[in-house]
Amino acid sequence: MVDTDTMSRHALAKTLRLAGRAGRAISTQANPAAFVACSVLAFGLAIAIGAILTREAGNAASIWPANGILVAALLLAKTHHTRTLLIVFALLCNFLMMMAIGDGPIASLAYAVINA
Repeated sequence: MVDTDTMSRHALAKTLRLAGRAGRAISTQANPAAFVACSVLAFGLAIAIGAILTREAGNAASIWPANGILVAALLLAKTHHTRTLLIVFALLCNFLMMMAIGDGPIASLAYAVINA
């Protein structure tokens, strides 16, 4: 049987490596749309990993890596417009991921607002 803590650490490490590569590959000044897209993709992947790993724990996560990715992207964003896009698409991504995982619309909306 695989230890869930070990799985969580490996999933987190993989997500952070992916986010780091995306951040280095795309300059926020050269192409803000690509930066937002890659950031939201990494955010969505982190949500999926976090949600899958916390399903057995009653949907409670002590660490939510998706928020760390969003904070990093917001800190790297150079303009107010880019930050606004990040927040809007992160909320939408969070809502859609929670719906896809099986939460209802109200619970998904609540998770999206709480997590962003």
